[in-house]
Order: sequence, then structure tokens, then C-alpha cells
Amino acid sequence: MSNTHINSNLPETLQDIEDPSMENYKLTAQPIATVKKTPAKIIYCARSGLPLCKVEALCSQGWPFLSSLQNEMIHPLYGMPLDSLLVRLRNGLEAAAEIAWQCYEHEERELQITVSAVMYSLGAMWLPPEGSAHKIEPSLPAWPVVVGSGKRLLNLAGWYHHATSKRMSFPLYRITRNSNNTRWENLSGWLDDAFTIKQEWEKGRASHELNAIAAQKRALASDTVRAEHLYGRVDFKKVWNWIDLQLAQSAEYPAGRRETFKNLFLSGDVHPEEWTSDDVEDLQFAITSCCDIGNEITFFINTRLNGIKSVIVDFFSSFTIVNRVSGGMHLDLSPEEAAKEQEFFSTFDSRAATLQELPPAPKKESFATLGLFLKAQAQWNILKKRFDMQAEQAKKEGN
Repeated sequence: MSNTHINSNLPETLQDIEDPSMENYKLTAQPIATVKKTPAKIIYCARSGLPLCKVEALCSQGWPFLSSLQNEMIHPLYGMPLDSLLVRLRNGLEAAAEIAWQCYEHEERELQITVSAVMYSLGAMWLPPEGSAHKIEPSLPAWPVVVGSGKRLLNLAGWYHHATSKRMSFPLYRITRNSNNTRWENLSGWLDDAFTIKQEWEKGRASHELNAIAAQKRALASDTVRAEHLYGRVDFKKVWNWIDLQLAQSAEYPAGRRETFKNLFLSGDVHPEEWTSDDVEDLQFAITSCCDIGNEITFFINTRLNGIKSVIVDFFSSFTIVNRVSGGMHLDLSPEEAAKEQEFFSTFDSRAATLQELPPAPKKESFATLGLFLKAQAQWNILKKRFDMQAEQAKKEGN
């Protein structure tokens, strides 16, 4: 009888043991509400600032442990070897250039963190000394910085990895709020310094058989070859997008002015009558001020703009003042100017002397651009005037 009495207070099945409604606290787990009170934290990459994971502690005293993870966790790309990062950066830049830098946000982010990882792999990023209370500023380069300087960084890192056996070091690049470079705004300046070190290293390694002039010519030829190789099959719109992304970072070049620059860059040689040499120089100054100019891309851009300027100068130099007397004002010409004017008109006089009658006046629809039509119209007007003058002179002599 006593055994029966003892057993009557015990649960008869395992289900009864796991039932949270039982009042016997010795046989039940802690309430679910207690478990939910354990701390949770989003862990960010200590270098890039990107969120990596959400961690939940298993005990209520785990907050200090979770906080300490923040200074230890980094994105997996920072653990990749440099040669793999270079392949990743090269493929990303080429793919972005093919679509004129119009990338999705996740594609931009992928290239931004790759650039950051390359810099850390080069040993070029400032890190706090062991035991120091200072910390690095989590950051990523802005997208226009990646577009403008990514190619130069790829060239520099590739040279460092393959040509130097890593027996040298670069100046440290430090991100601080006081320096106002939390988006890597001055990376192009760091690259300038790094390439100076590269040149010094190569000078020490070279035999110095070439003098400075020969070296400069060799560099110029090399830039030309690279530019032709890179942009022989690339349309101007892709190059313009590279420029525009960087100009947009300056308040001096709002959307309207950049649109004007775009029209000049894309069609200035086709419509020279719409532009002046000063317009081209304004665009060259803007690019020099805002873009990463230490690469073969800007060599190509300068070649393009200088070509447009030459077309504009050639177009307007084909016009001259036919009537030197206007509104009672007489324009005195120097002997050199008078000789040049006489030479100019002599070509039209020679042609007019061979004509029995004038050719029909040019029609606008016969020309590809307004500039070409205006040029042809001006030449026809001069020819007509010289033809009429000869005809009048012949008529007087006949009388």
C-alpha cells in the first residue's frame, strides 16, 4: 500500500515531465521568456564597417563577450591572398567598364570592399600598435573613388606582387574623421606618392643606361600603346561616365554643367561651330581638378579633347573678314596681315577665273553637320563675290 502511495505523485509518462504547465519546478525547464532575455548583437566588420552576422549569447552575462567580437571580426575577403584579390579586382573593373559603370548597389559594394582588401593586403593601411587604445576607422572607398582610382591601384598592386618580391613597403594610408577622408576621398594622392616610390625603386634596380629624355619618351610611348589597347573598342560614352562620376562629387559642376561638358566631349568634333577653345579648356580644367589623372584613361581623354580643340580652331580659322569697312570704321592691316589676306583671296580669284558660271549655292541638307554647311556657304559667298568682281571688271574693260 505504501508503494502505491509514493508512485501516485510521479508522472506516468515522459510527456508529463516535459509539460511546462506542471507546478513541480524541479522537473521543468526555465520559462521561454527567460531565454529571450539573453543579449544579441549585430557584429560589423572592423575594417569595412559592413554587417557580418547577428550573434545571440547563451547566457545573460555574455554582453562583454559579444562586444569584444566587434574588434576581432573582419570580412572574409580580408583573408584572401593578394593574387586572388587582384584577379577579383581586375574582373570587377572590366565588367563595370563594359556596362559604363552603371552597376547595381551590391556590385558596387563588392568592388569597394575588394579595393579595401587589396590595400590591407599591400600592408598600406594604418593599423594601431599592439596594445594601443587607438582603433581604425571602419570605412570603404566611395564608388566614384573606385571608378577613378581602381585601375591605378590594380596596376600598382600587380607590380608590387609580381615584380618586387615584396621587398619594399608603401606609405601608410590612414582613415580618420579629422582628415575628412572616411570615404577615401584622397586615395588618388596616396597613389601619386606610391607611384613615386615605385619609380624610385625601379631606378635603383635599373642600370641607368637611358637618360631622362629617353625614359620620358619611353613612358609616353607606353601610355599611347596602353590607351589604344584599352580604348580601341570602347565608345566615348563609357569614358564619359568615368569622368561624370567624379565630377559629380564637386559642387562646382552641377548636373546642367556636366550635361554641357558631356555634349562637348561626345560630339565637339562633329559640331565645332557650337563650341570654342575656351569650352574645351574648361572641361580639361574640371577633369584635372576632380578626376584621378595619373593613368592611361586621362591620357586618352586629353588626346580626345586636344583633337576636338584642333577641329574647332581649324573650323573658325577658315573664316575671314571679307569687308574691312563696316559702319564707317576702317580697319588698318599690318603688311603681314595684308599679305595673308591677299594670299587668301588669290585662291578664290584663280578658281573664279576658270568658271563660266557659278556653281549652285550649297544646300544645308547636303551636309552632315551645320558646321560643314556654314563653312561651305561662306566659301561659296566669297567665290561669288570674286566672280562678280571679275565679271564687272571684264565688262568695264570691254567697254
